[in-house]
Amino acid sequence: MQRLNLEKLEWNRLIEDLAMSCQTAEAAERMRNIAPKLEQNQIFGHWQRLLPLKELADGGYSPSVYQMESMESQFKTLSIGSILDGQDLRLIQILLESTENVQKFCKDFTSRCSVLEDFSSRLNPLPKTSKQISATIDEEGKIQDSATPELAKIRNQKRHLTAKIHAKMKSLLHRQDVELYLQDNFFTVRNDKFVIPMRLDGHGRLKGNVVDTSGSGQTLFFEPEEVVELNRSILTLESDEKVEIFKILRQLSAKLLSQLDDLETNYQTLVELDFLVAQARVFSKLGCNKPNISSQKTIKLNDAFHPLLAANNEDVIKNDISLDIEQNCLVISGPNAGGKTVILKTVAYCHLMAKCGFLLPCSSDSEIYLYDKIYLEMGDGQSVSQNLSTFSSHLL
Repeated sequence: MQRLNLEKLEWNRLIEDLAMSCQTAEAAERMRNIAPKLEQNQIFGHWQRLLPLKELADGGYSPSVYQMESMESQFKTLSIGSILDGQDLRLIQILLESTENVQKFCKDFTSRCSVLEDFSSRLNPLPKTSKQISATIDEEGKIQDSATPELAKIRNQKRHLTAKIHAKMKSLLHRQDVELYLQDNFFTVRNDKFVIPMRLDGHGRLKGNVVDTSGSGQTLFFEPEEVVELNRSILTLESDEKVEIFKILRQLSAKLLSQLDDLETNYQTLVELDFLVAQARVFSKLGCNKPNISSQKTIKLNDAFHPLLAANNEDVIKNDISLDIEQNCLVISGPNAGGKTVILKTVAYCHLMAKCGFLLPCSSDSEIYLYDKIYLEMGDGQSVSQNLSTFSSHLL
């Protein structure tokens, strides 16, 4: 169907509602790219998986897939043997937590929704790996002190040494020969060294090193002799810390590489389930159903309504719309702002939704024929979402 016709029907409003109901970025993108072009057997296959989830949603139950961005980058990094950083490992941890949560839900509700058994069988939460990452990475993606005994030792030494440097610098700031040349009464860090800001006339007056200068050139950042060795020691500890963190990340990345197939399967399974569950939730809220697909070129929509009106929580008047095999035309008459155009759009929506494998806004005893093409002539600004009729749009 031509894009202009879809725009006139406000088709993107329904699609965006469905995309916003997705929890994973990839499922949302898949939803936005969906096209009404499925064949009958594909529609039946989709309905077979969607209906049990919708019935579960009718009862207020649905699996919660965690919010997840696309993980293509992380999987690619692992596949080429590169090392994941802390933020990447945190995303893997979220994936494994979601996998465990969804698998538990699937097992609990398999008796009520058989389609969940298939998803559960494909998921592997990798509990040992999940526990290891959790013990290594915090919720912000930073390496925890407890990741290894060596890292804990290095960081304890750093904290002790930093406190010692702070005490020494505070003492220097109050020493008379130093106070004479201070630009400001504080200490800071420049080029990874603790320094004090000194006026230009203090150059050469005290023992130590000039580490940097201010942008204006009026301030020297001076490393007093008393902290030179302490600064050097803390730099050594920071180097040791980086080496230890690299070892930790390398070890975890190597383990994840060996489990990459499971990780990718978990992710794709969750995306697939999210794609279906988002539809199930929306169609449950709207009250959509599975119609019969007719082999005859007829239209039989019972209790049909426009989904955008229902989505806006408006009082929806349902209609029966029929056109049998002997008819080739249906004339709808009525007063201005009476809903004639909404009826026509409802017919179009039902056919487009069917061709996407969606459930339809009509009763289950309805019948629909899968027409190859839908033609639309509607040259006005009628808007269902804004409750604007054809006549009202002309007045506006």
